[in-house]
Amino acid sequence: MIFRILPILFIFVSCDKVFPPEPNLPPNPYDCDESEKDECGLCNGLGIPQGFCDCSGVLLFDDCGVCGGNNESMDCAGVCSGSAIKDCTGECNGLAQYDQCGICNGDDGSCSDCLGIPNGNAIEDCLGICNGNAIEDCTGECNGLAQYDQCGICNGDDGSCSDCSGVPNGLAYLDSCGECVGGFTGLVDNYLMDECGICNGDDSSCSDCLGIPNGSAIEDCTGECNGLAQYDQCGICNGDNSSCSDCFGVPNGNAVQDCLGICNGNAIQDCLGVCNGNAIEDCAGECNGSAQYSGGDCIISSTLLEDFSNISDWTILLQCGSSGFISNCSVNYGGWETYNNGYIGSCALSDCGSFQYGNRLTKTFNFPSDGKLTFWYKRMYISDYNDLYVLIDGNEVWSDTAYSWTKVEIDVVAGTHSITFQATQTGEILLDHLEYIQLAD
Repeated sequence: MIFRILPILFIFVSCDKVFPPEPNLPPNPYDCDESEKDECGLCNGLGIPQGFCDCSGVLLFDDCGVCGGNNESMDCAGVCSGSAIKDCTGECNGLAQYDQCGICNGDDGSCSDCLGIPNGNAIEDCLGICNGNAIEDCTGECNGLAQYDQCGICNGDDGSCSDCSGVPNGLAYLDSCGECVGGFTGLVDNYLMDECGICNGDDSSCSDCLGIPNGSAIEDCTGECNGLAQYDQCGICNGDNSSCSDCFGVPNGNAVQDCLGICNGNAIQDCLGVCNGNAIEDCAGECNGSAQYSGGDCIISSTLLEDFSNISDWTILLQCGSSGFISNCSVNYGGWETYNNGYIGSCALSDCGSFQYGNRLTKTFNFPSDGKLTFWYKRMYISDYNDLYVLIDGNEVWSDTAYSWTKVEIDVVAGTHSITFQATQTGEILLDHLEYIQLAD
C-alpha cells in the first residue's frame, strides 16, 4: 500500500497582518518510518541493485566475498584467509630464505669477515694476517716508517706550509718592508717604516719646513717658514699689483691708453703711425696702397700687355692643311694682321680661308705673381665657323666662340710663359685689349 501526503494550505490571520503559506517543498525520500525504509535507508526503496554489493550499484564481491575487494585476503595457494606464502625465490610455501648477507638461498659467505663471521669487522693486515696490526705507510710500504708531515706531505719536512719564520702553518708574514713579522716573531707590521711610509726612512720626505712629519707649516714666497709674504695678482712675491694693472689701476684689467694718452680712449694710430690718421692698408697689406677687391680677388695692379695696334713683335705661324704650324705656307689661306676697328681702338684680326688652314699668334710675357689674363674677342660674322683657342706654354687652357665683343678671364701663374691665340676653322676672329691683372698672395 502506498500512502501519499497531500499538502494542505493554511492561512493564518491575525488582527493586523495576513501571513502567506509555507512554500511547496518536494518530499524528503529519507523522512519516513523505519519500517518503510529499505536496506539503503531510502523510503520505500528497492534496496541494493541486483548483482552489486553497495547501494550505489558500483562495487562487486571478490572471490573471497569481500565487497569491492581485490582478493587481498587470498593466499598464494588460492585459499581465502589461508596461511601459504611465497619464499624469496617466489615459490609458494617454498623453503628458500635470505642469509645474513641478504642473499636468497645464500651461505653467509658474501658478507663474512676473515674469521668467517657474517657482517663481522675482522680484516687482514698488509701481511695477510687476519686481525693483524701490520699497516702500510704513506708510501704504500707494509710496516714502513714514512709519515705525513704537518703540511700533509708524505715524507715531507714541514717546509711547504711553513711561514717566513719557519713555523709550519704559522701566521708570520712579510710586511711592506720585506720583514718577517707577526706569528711567533714578536715583531709588528712595518716596524721599519717611518711616518712618511718610507722603509728605513728618517721622516724627512714628508716633513714640513719646521721638520714635523706630515706637518702643515709651509714656506712663503720669500722662503721663510710660516712667513706672511704672498704673491700679488700679477704673480710677484710681495708685489703691489701694479706690474699688471691697467690704466685704471685694475690688476689684469684690459683698459689701455689710446694714442692720445686717454685711458680707454678710442683714438688709434693709422698704418703710417699717425694718431687718429686715416691711412689704411689695402687688401694686399700695403699702407695707403691701391690694391682693391674685385670678385673675391685682391687686385694689386692691371697692366695692358697688348692693344694689338702693332703685332710685329708677335710670332705668327700658319697651318697648311693637315701639316703642323709653320712660318710659311706655299698656299696662303690667311693669317693675323692689325685691324683698326677693335673693341678699344685697333685690334688683331685672324682670317682663316679654309678648314685645317689655321694660324697662331704667340708672344712670351713675364708674370711677377699669380694673376689673371683678360682679353676681348668676337667672331666677325655669324656665318663663320671659327672658334678661338688660348694656349699657355703650348697647352690649351680655353676655347669658345661669341658673336659680339666678349671679355674672357683666364688664370695664370707666376713665371715666364708663352701666350698663344689660335684659330683653325673658316672665318674671321677679332682680338683686342690683352691685360694682366696681378693678384695679392
